[in-house]
Amino acid sequence: MPRSTTEVVGGVANWYYAPTATPTTGLTGASGTFVAYNGVWPTGWIGNFYTQDGVTLEENKNVETWRVEEESNDINTFLDSRTMQLTMNVAQDTIDMRKLGLGGGTITTTAAGASQIGKKTLLLSDSLDAVMVGVEALNSAGFVDRWIFPNVKSVGNFGHSYRRSQYRITPVTFKIIGSVADIIHVSQTAIASA
Repeated sequence: MPRSTTEVVGGVANWYYAPTATPTTGLTGASGTFVAYNGVWPTGWIGNFYTQDGVTLEENKNVETWRVEEESNDINTFLDSRTMQLTMNVAQDTIDMRKLGLGGGTITTTAAGASQIGKKTLLLSDSLDAVMVGVEALNSAGFVDRWIFPNVKSVGNFGHSYRRSQYRITPVTFKIIGSVADIIHVSQTAIASA
């Protein structure tokens, strides 16, 4: 395949999250309408948040190799295990983002009333909440490049800096769990014909 500078792509990614088993209708191009880049995602998906330095997808493989005395190189390699994760530093400073960064819990909303302030209260949990995450960007053809991770848990370290000269960032690291066969990656190549 010849080199092509048109396939070198930069730019931002949008990310969304939802409770597990939220419909992905229109997100994968399976049938019917296809949600365009920056389009409205199906009901249940929350998103398009600002990040400090984008979204990073990392995959680490552990492999087993076969070696024999008669060959200087490995004669075969097998995948033993893999770890996949998404990392981002979310720029929105909300209690909902803190819940994601901390791994889960329950948020209770209380309306303002007589002698009662309006508030949201986060009660942390000893378990990690599973959510879905979607990430989209533009590919080299100017169309959507979209990932849907149906089962992730927030596993990263959490930290907030409360300083006059800094805005607060919520670090979020999602570990992708379950079968890799459930991950959906769609890179649109053309629009649908009429």
